[in-house]
Amino acid sequence: MSAMARYMSAVPIDWNELDNYIEISLKVTASGFWGTFAPQEKWHDKHKQNLAVEMSRGRATPASRTMGIKDAVLPDELGALEAWQFYIPGLQEEHISRENRVISAHDMVALQAYFFA
Repeated sequence: MSAMARYMSAVPIDWNELDNYIEISLKVTASGFWGTFAPQEKWHDKHKQNLAVEMSRGRATPASRTMGIKDAVLPDELGALEAWQFYIPGLQEEHISRENRVISAHDMVALQAYFFA
């Protein structure tokens, strides 16, 4: 799920791990922007891309195994298909409630149980 979400939302590997499905509720009134986005390269930071290559060759240290590098099997350009994003400027952690709806994006059984219950 995280690889598909990464591809469709054009989130480079070193921007966010995308390890969890999270539902939130807003505690405040907010306005946002809704629209298409420009495709992004798979890696924003070329140094981290090089770490991934070294890790795949068994030469990187465990400390470099961050930001979802180990499981990323993606094309070089993310978001090549038409996709949309929603952005709320100024959104802060204190503006949201997570309501305990956090599910690992790698747990297909838990995701299926939640979405098809």
